[in-house]
Amino acid sequence: MADSNVCPHAPFKSVPLYSTAVINRYATRHVFVSDSTDNDALNRIMLEVGAEADLVSLSTGATGTPDEGELLQALFNVLRDARIGIHLYVFGDESFIWTLHAFALAQGLSNEEITLGHSGSRTHQLIYCVHCADLQTQPVQHTVTCRNCGVELEVRTHFSRRLGAYLGVCLNADKPYAQDVA
Repeated sequence: MADSNVCPHAPFKSVPLYSTAVINRYATRHVFVSDSTDNDALNRIMLEVGAEADLVSLSTGATGTPDEGELLQALFNVLRDARIGIHLYVFGDESFIWTLHAFALAQGLSNEEITLGHSGSRTHQLIYCVHCADLQTQPVQHTVTCRNCGVELEVRTHFSRRLGAYLGVCLNADKPYAQDVA
């Protein structure tokens, strides 16, 4: 018989758990990307790499990459010429790191070549609306309204690593399309 004091849903296996980022000692090129929310962790791990290493650092708000769109273009330029031995370290808010994770996978990196460093802050999260397939960044809340189809969504504690997002499902079955069912 199961222990009645243990929550049957905890720990949520689909919710990502983040550990302290460590350097991949076998990497020949280290690429660091940050949204500037956790500069202490970023600086610590960059110091571990050492001055003699092949290192690239990109950050939102930094000179030459002021917004996320330009940051993605700069990262694309780095990954376009990537060779075996590259390792990508992404630091920041959960929404930011999973957006970049998906982007890096699309450019051909594997999960083993990517380290995610969560800043600990969760002001925004990526949500996938199962009704219209829209992927959107929303403030962290239990319920949100889909910006695309208008359905009021319950944000589930199920995280899709493939999408890098929490799943949003219809909160009210009587309003599955953002209107009353007759």
